[in-house]
Parts: sequence; structure tokens; C-alpha cells
Amino acid sequence: MFEALKLKNAVSGGEEMLRLRSYEKIIKLTSCGLVEKIGKTYRALEGIETASSAHRLARLDAVVLAAQNKTACAVVS
Repeated sequence: MFEALKLKNAVSGGEEMLRLRSYEKIIKLTSCGLVEKIGKTYRALEGIETASSAHRLARLDAVVLAAQNKTACAVVS
């Protein structure tokens, strides 16, 4: 019985941490102006997709590729 209670407590703690992390992310997006809070609900604003890690990685890849092309052009000239 103790093991079942211990397991239940561990699961509930994990859910609480997930809830807190999600809330922190929403607050950060709100402070950046990407999410608007209306009452108890949140609404994404234009440009929210730029906050995703995939979008940031794509921008970084584009910068690296442009830098590589610039050095390749300098070597050829």
C-alpha cells in the first residue's frame, strides 16, 4: 500500500511541475507580446510562430548558410 501511495505522490508531483512549466512559458510569451491574456484565457497574437524553437533553428541555419556562401564567394574571387 505504501508503494502505491508513493507512486501516486510522484505522479501528482510530476503533473504539478508540468503545469508550472507551462504557466511560466505562457507568462514569458505574454511579456514578450506574443500572447494576450483576456480574463482567464490566453490568445496567441500574430508572430507567435517566430517563438518556436524550430523557427529559431531555421533562422540560424539560414545565417550559417549565408556566411558559408559569403566566404566561398570571397575565395573564388
